[in-house]
Amino acid sequence: MAYVDDGELINTPQGQILEVPEEGKPTDSNLVNLPEGSRVLSDTLKVPGSKETFAQMGKRLMSKQKTKGKDKYAENSAMLNEMND
Repeated sequence: MAYVDDGELINTPQGQILEVPEEGKPTDSNLVNLPEGSRVLSDTLKVPGSKETFAQMGKRLMSKQKTKGKDKYAENSAMLNEMND
């Protein structure tokens, strides 16, 4: 369980990048249940060797994620293949 802000990006241990929905709530008001080992991507710290913040890079990577399959098996296969790349 963790308190997070609206719009924050979370990187799960499975390699997924999730965004907390914007609900217009005050800071740290969303109580969410996250898998152990999840990380919140900073919108102020920059990635070493880059001019992007971790959150900006996460959003860019989220836009590239597209599943080609329609069923749960295809989505799981795509996730496993991406993790092993």
